[in-house]
Amino acid sequence: MTLRGDITQLLETVLEGAEAKMINQQVKIIFRFSFLFFLQSSSVFAATYYLSPTGSDTNNGSAGAPLATIMMAQSIAASGDTVIINAGTYTVPVSISLVSGVWAIVNNINKNGITYQAAPGTRPVFDFSGVTDPGLRIVAFWVTATGVTFQGFDVIGVRETITGVNNQSVGMFGWGSKNCTWNQVHVHDGECVGFYFQKVSSNNLVYQCDSYNNAGIDGPIPAKFYGPDEGTRPEGWIHNMEHGAVVILYNCKLGACDDATQAALQAIPVGFPDSPVCGVKAGVLAPVVARFDNMPTEFAALVWDRVLYLSTLDVNEIKTFYATQGELYNPEPQCTRPSPSPSAAPSSGPSSGASSAPSSQPSVEPSSTPAPTASPSAS
Repeated sequence: MTLRGDITQLLETVLEGAEAKMINQQVKIIFRFSFLFFLQSSSVFAATYYLSPTGSDTNNGSAGAPLATIMMAQSIAASGDTVIINAGTYTVPVSISLVSGVWAIVNNINKNGITYQAAPGTRPVFDFSGVTDPGLRIVAFWVTATGVTFQGFDVIGVRETITGVNNQSVGMFGWGSKNCTWNQVHVHDGECVGFYFQKVSSNNLVYQCDSYNNAGIDGPIPAKFYGPDEGTRPEGWIHNMEHGAVVILYNCKLGACDDATQAALQAIPVGFPDSPVCGVKAGVLAPVVARFDNMPTEFAALVWDRVLYLSTLDVNEIKTFYATQGELYNPEPQCTRPSPSPSAAPSSGPSSGASSAPSSQPSVEPSSTPAPTASPSAS
């Protein structure tokens, strides 16, 4: 073998080894890239599930084998997934997924990050008219989750199954929901409040939604002064009390509708204190100042289960009453509250109400009902 031949063979051997190493390195690089891509992309490849009025909850939720209910779809889906709701009317079965206090909840939406949206070009309908639970309030959708989206469907027929007080049912209830979106969702032709948010719900978006043709809605009314002819009803302001508000009533038949008294009553909401336990801002739920002629005195202040009768208007005494008795007994508190102290318990016998010279402490009369039940006279 010549020297030149030896060098050529050596170079070929070295080059072949280098080429093999290069190819091996490229394979390693490609493998590493592919593995990293798999790890990164696996979290963004979200699944899509389908609902149909003719579907079954024994199906797998594919387009060809759709599910029947929102609750089954939620149980299968994960954060980032989408549930497509096909066209048609979903007759919701009499199925309560959760009972929470006074609420009978049909769809308990507690899983984060799922989108529930109508199929393109459709407007599906969920009909809750067959759902009843005597003694409890119906909630069609109870949302405690974060980052959930509802889009493009109707909720109808949510019924009110309780007569008298504490009776409101709800279509869409955000109970501590955060960063959720309601887009083009309509709640109508029922007996419920359409959209209701409580328990420090925050950063939610309600966009192009509507609530209409819902009979029997008597929820909290705006906190303000109501003139003698505005026709406020106990069925409205009793819900303010239910959430911890104070309601101040005046009796026109006993003289509270003269100009001077009306001016004094109208000034009450100005500078009124926030709620004493939960710190709900004045003007949100309280105070409500309204006419009510079916009571024994010219004025009265009410919180849940407590009444302060007044023969003369004493705003400071009303504020003291609210500070000491407010938000202690109402059934739907706006925050976690301490247990009432023994001093707040009612006395063995009712007081006669405040006199024209009020005492340093308000007179408190326990009531078997939270407020008078007759509607105010229009005269």
